[in-house]
Amino acid sequence: MLATLPLDRVVLELSEHDQVDDYPALEGTLAPLRRRGMRLAIDDVGAGFSSLRHIVMADPDVIKMDRSIVSGVDSDPMLARLAQSLVEFAPPAPAAVLVGTGTVLAPAPLTA
Repeated sequence: MLATLPLDRVVLELSEHDQVDDYPALEGTLAPLRRRGMRLAIDDVGAGFSSLRHIVMADPDVIKMDRSIVSGVDSDPMLARLAQSLVEFAPPAPAAVLVGTGTVLAPAPLTA
């Protein structure tokens, strides 16, 4: 089925419910698909199994921050620093860091 899909239009998302026990196996499975253009997203970073380890080991194209991180980011300096750190930690463009509401944060300073 994947052979017929335009993989440059596909984003595979690992959710906060997906525990990864073997990152090398995951990388080996996804590598041919990613070479053909498929992108990998980590959903709800900061919740469940979507940890910094997921980001480091899976090398995603898109990081989606959990709502618990972005709720109050405009008024809580700690959340603003955490969100800014994730934006800066994200893969270089054209990748994006997304928040729970679907708003895209650009790599610019966040102020509380």
